[in-house]
Amino acid sequence: MSTEFYIKDNQGTYLSENNDVRYRKLEGKELYDFLQTDEGKKKMFHIETDENGNKIGIETNHENLKKLEKVMKHTVYLQRKQNEKGYGFVSTSILINDSESKIELIETIADITVDVEDEVLRKIDKSRIRCALNRLNEDEYRDKLQCAINCGINIE
Repeated sequence: MSTEFYIKDNQGTYLSENNDVRYRKLEGKELYDFLQTDEGKKKMFHIETDENGNKIGIETNHENLKKLEKVMKHTVYLQRKQNEKGYGFVSTSILINDSESKIELIETIADITVDVEDEVLRKIDKSRIRCALNRLNEDEYRDKLQCAINCGINIE
């Protein structure tokens, strides 16, 4: 496992994705010494751990950290909803069990016009409506079902 930090440096050899910021890579003793300086203590970093356990830090600012925090909270929220309700998200490559219990990898194409979060919330709402309708007597059920249909809600 290693730790590497990338600090903004006009003479750096690493470019940002949009090629507008240059970075210099620091690791080992050089990184440790830099983080002990007054300049190093003032820097803000976004730090992630890769699949091999390596820590990677990239210098950023408070605004970008807030944006990233919002994205990460949203990701956690979607994962929690998926775990609670059993609704999942489709990957571009998914594993399928065929009738002979063999697993094959198939390619799928994402429909970018579909808001996945909205679809999940809609399914949750339908489930709640069905649950509420099941608690009604037959007359109330018919009335509320007709009301839902008139409002354009398909609960099937």
